[in-house]
This record gives sequence, C-alpha cells and structure tokens, in this order.
Amino acid sequence: MIVLRIIITIILIIIYFCCLIITPKCNVNNLSNIFIKLILYVCNLTKINIINKDIFDKYYNSNRPFIIVSNHTSLWDGLMLNNAFCRLRYLAAKDANKMIFGTKYIFDKLDCIIVKESGTVKTIQERVKKRQPNDNILVIFPDAMDRIPNGRNIAPFKTGAFATGFDILPILIKYKDYTVDPTFYWYKKENPLHGWSKLLLNNNFKTTIKVLPLIKAMDNVEEYKDKVYNTMSSNLAKL
Repeated sequence: MIVLRIIITIILIIIYFCCLIITPKCNVNNLSNIFIKLILYVCNLTKINIINKDIFDKYYNSNRPFIIVSNHTSLWDGLMLNNAFCRLRYLAAKDANKMIFGTKYIFDKLDCIIVKESGTVKTIQERVKKRQPNDNILVIFPDAMDRIPNGRNIAPFKTGAFATGFDILPILIKYKDYTVDPTFYWYKKENPLHGWSKLLLNNNFKTTIKVLPLIKAMDNVEEYKDKVYNTMSSNLAKL
C-alpha cells in the first residue's frame, strides 16, 4: 500500500509539472490547489485542522504589507500550508533554480523568490510592498529546518525576515498521532526521498495549523525576532 501511494504521488507530481508548463500564470494557484488536494488524499494526509483562518483571510483581503513566518520541520510543510491557504509564495534556496533543467521557469510560475548571496532582503521588500489585496503572500521559514535544541520547540530563527521592516503573521504547523517522525533530518545527511516518504508510513496522521495574531514590526531586529520566536514557541507547545 505504501509503495502504491508513492508511485501514484510521483505520477501526480509529474503530471502537475507538465500541466504547470502550459498553464497561464494567472491560473497556477488553482492548478496547484487541485493537485495538492489530490496528493494529500492519495497519501491519506487529509486530517487537517485549521485554527483562526479568519485572521489570515482578514489580512489576505487587505493591501497591508506583511510576511507569514512559519516553523519548518517536514518536506511537506509547504504543501500543508498551500492546502490550507492556497495563495502563497515562498523563498527558494540559493541555486535551487539550477537543480534540473526548467526549474527556474517553474519557480517563476509559482511566484517564488530566489535567495541570493546579497540583496534578498531588498528584493523581499520590493515584492511585498507591491502586493495588492488577494495577491500571493510570502511565507518565510526562519528556522530553516535546522536542528531543534534540547528544551525548545522550534529551531533558532535567522534574522532575514525580521530585517524587512514588515509586520509578521505567525502560522504554526504541528504534526500529531504519527508512528514515524515526519521531521526531515537533512543535517544528519538524511536522503530527501526518505524524508519525504516517511509521512506515507503513518495511518492516523493528523496536522494542526494555527494562525496567530499579527505581530507589528519593531525597530530592533533582534528584539523583533525574539518576540516572534517566543510567541510561536509558547503557542506551539500548547497545540
């Protein structure tokens, strides 16, 4: 059964990428939403509880410039968030657009921002300022899927998202009732395919996604970062 799930999922991903090439950019979000729901259904990962979606909707429908910050532990986090909120955009890792032929084109269709050696904060500022109501919202994972220290719930945050000067909408992801840990241990040299397939080994897997109140930007970047981190960490412990 697990092997069948993996095979069907891979086939769906291939079909999705083929459709992505020929689909106009204005329809990409709808296309992605359809395939994400299909993939989650096939993989038996549809037990998703979304808390406070009305907070997201409020700011999504406004022209207020802000960034979503979320914790990041699994290779499925992006799919889970897109399934919940649909119109999102992400930062793509440096050189990720060079992985395979056509990746840069795909990232452009998905409205991603490529991380560069320098100037990423400025690029983010320019893109977010231009956002109009109902446009895609940028999601940043400041913990970078790093190792979570003992006694903590989230890996330490990097400062980039907090140096932009924008308000932040924190969104938490927590996986529950799993028998196989869905965490991707890249820092232990875990193979991405193995990290991705671990979720498929669970039968009663549940996901909780919670939107927290908007946190206003602060002049002191470190204080701002710590405030968002502490807010997210304490709330994650209660989920």
